[in-house]
Amino acid sequence: MKFNELIENVTDWAIEREIDKETPLSQMQKILEEYGELNKAKHSSNHKELEDAIGDIMVALTVFTEQMNFTKKDIMLNPHRNGYTRYEKGEISTETLLLYATKEIGLMSSKLLDLVFNPGIINTLTQIQFHIRNFTGILSKISVNEGTMLDACFEIAWNEIKDRQGKKVNGKWIKEEVQNDK
Repeated sequence: MKFNELIENVTDWAIEREIDKETPLSQMQKILEEYGELNKAKHSSNHKELEDAIGDIMVALTVFTEQMNFTKKDIMLNPHRNGYTRYEKGEISTETLLLYATKEIGLMSSKLLDLVFNPGIINTLTQIQFHIRNFTGILSKISVNEGTMLDACFEIAWNEIKDRQGKKVNGKWIKEEVQNDK
């Protein structure tokens, strides 16, 4: 499946479940949760979990861009569109890339807080978009280092969630299998 189709499919999936109407602050928590899973998978050398985490981050980022009402999501999310595909395995270590990714998440979070508490600051939305683009570029490089591709990870996540059922609990969408565990 093409990258832009994945973006469209995930966006439609989020709209159908009304996740797009939730707060971007809550979605940032989801991005952080999935990023923690990526670090855990790398630390334990679990390739399958690493691919899953990268794909889940892409899903969470796609939903975040919808919640933020960003247009041209493909330019932010698709490394084939934003110039991040010229990379050879091992140019930068995965550990270093994970630190760069942490920095980009921090910068996205900082600008999101600026939107909430200092809405008059100029270019905040543009800066968030810039950091999303950087973050997805870094995820693409991590994917290459780890013997996979961002597209493949995103598609794995899409195939996992596309038929998933769930419901909103306290303003957050909870997948059915988690609800049944409680």
